[in-house]
Amino acid sequence: MEQRDPEWYAARIGRATSTCAKVIINPRATKPGRDSLIGELVSEIATANYKDVPDSFWLRHGRELEPQALAWFEMWTGNTVIPGTFQVSKKHDLLGDSPDGVVGFHEGT
Repeated sequence: MEQRDPEWYAARIGRATSTCAKVIINPRATKPGRDSLIGELVSEIATANYKDVPDSFWLRHGRELEPQALAWFEMWTGNTVIPGTFQVSKKHDLLGDSPDGVVGFHEGT
């Protein structure tokens, strides 16, 4: 599954991902902010529609440089990077993430 394809969006519905981690783990996050996130996740489940994160300069910049960064990483470490796909936590079904790449068998992302 490619990032940003329909299957990828469907897999993210109702799951807390790294995109919303800043609200979940930030001790300064406000209760209204957390309540809003919970409301969005519940809404996604109820409507089966995923609310996309608005594209930004830094997201585009990261996507453009990603192939170079992965190539440098492989050259520097000697590790092969396997393209990442959306992964659902084995312990918590409502958590998921889309690593840019995976190294080894559960050794790193």
